[in-house]
Amino acid sequence: MRKLRRSSTLRVPATPTRNEITAEARAREVAQQLAAQLRERPYQPPAGKKLCGARKKHGGQPCRGVALRSGRCKWHGGLSTGPRTPEGRARIAESNRRRAEAKRANAAHFAI
Repeated sequence: MRKLRRSSTLRVPATPTRNEITAEARAREVAQQLAAQLRERPYQPPAGKKLCGARKKHGGQPCRGVALRSGRCKWHGGLSTGPRTPEGRARIAESNRRRAEAKRANAAHFAI
């Protein structure tokens, strides 16, 4: 952190010493080298996990999210689209009816 030099009315940053300049330049150079290494190295998923791999709309880079059983991450699919058969739809309708009745009963219990 730079020290401030007092002027008559303004507080002006003191001129950095030569060592401070070289230290800042060295730190900047190291940061740039690390950033370049990270760009070159492909992302590795956690051990034993697969990557999603879905292509992004902009840039076409593959998604690096961890894949679920479906082979895609939680953002790129694999979630249920709902029941399709008449039996499945009836099962969901019955479940929704039971839940609505329970909610109404609970609301009546707490009504003033």
